[in-house]
Amino acid sequence: LADYAVRNGRELAAVVKIQKDDTTSAAIKRFKNRMIKLTGNKESVPGTYLITQEATDYTEVINLLRESGATATLLALPAEIAENFMTQAKALGIDNMIYLGRRSWNTDSIKKMAVDQKIDFAFPSDQSETVETEMSGIFMKAYHEKYGEEVKRFPPTNSLVGNCFKAFV
Repeated sequence: LADYAVRNGRELAAVVKIQKDDTTSAAIKRFKNRMIKLTGNKESVPGTYLITQEATDYTEVINLLRESGATATLLALPAEIAENFMTQAKALGIDNMIYLGRRSWNTDSIKKMAVDQKIDFAFPSDQSETVETEMSGIFMKAYHEKYGEEVKRFPPTNSLVGNCFKAFV
């Protein structure tokens, strides 16, 4: 996920996690170390922000994200909480953020929300390079029609192609 962020020009990435949830600690550590390695900047992850499992208002953490200067955020959160977080961030004017998440984000609900609100996010996928989803098929067809060449392989993350797709239509 750090590679995805940096490839997309995002060299400052914050982390949001649930307080007292250690199940994501190893992934967060790997993400931070990879960001530092890729950017050469020990300050490439300006903060790790905590929310409680019970929280429903994320305004304080969203404002801290804004102040941090981060343009990517690793949301080490379950899909439902991440969806609510991204919706609130968008409502509070966070428009230029890539959210990086977990495999559990592969839900129709979160994908629909992201397309409807034009939110950019990516998450690891179990997809093999030869698996085609309905949306990726639409994207690949539009790409071929616009550029006259076939897409050879899928990227290692399942990034929402809705924003890219609009550029081709």
